[in-house]
Amino acid sequence: AADATGEAVKTAGKRTSDAGIKLAIKAKYADDADVKSSLVEITVVDGVVKLRGTQPTFEGRRHAEDLARSVDGVVKVDSELKVE
Repeated sequence: AADATGEAVKTAGKRTSDAGIKLAIKAKYADDADVKSSLVEITVVDGVVKLRGTQPTFEGRRHAEDLARSVDGVVKVDSELKVE
């Protein structure tokens, strides 16, 4: 029972960390003129960030990916951002 409880606590802590990563990425996007944050869907699982959506320019797409990588706790960024 102790192991099951320990695992539940560990999982809950990881979710909080992932939520923190997502918030940090959103904050960076909000402060950046090159990234159209409303066009990006962000999901984070175990520190792996997935970006989906569009950006109006190649520069915006690249910058969105770079900003996500710069956040503490990010293990990897999988980008499905398209330029439209």
